[in-house]
Amino acid sequence: MEFANNRLAIEERQRDKVNAMLQALLPANEFYRKKFSANLLTEIRSLDDLKSLPFTTKSDLVEDQIRRPPFGTDLTFPQERYIRIH
Repeated sequence: MEFANNRLAIEERQRDKVNAMLQALLPANEFYRKKFSANLLTEIRSLDDLKSLPFTTKSDLVEDQIRRPPFGTDLTFPQERYIRIH
């Protein structure tokens, strides 16, 4: 029983961390706001919800950078805060 309680606590913490990331990401990052809007996902209620998130491929990122040089729309923070972009 203790294992189950620990597992639930871990999952709750993971869910909270993902939701905190989404709350920071979605208002500021045009790339992922558009990508996730098709799924209407703004909050993770269970870790199973992660399965509904779309994959991001290298070609998605390259295409975005080509359309909006030099960095595309995948920026969450002002450019001055970035050290490297891969």
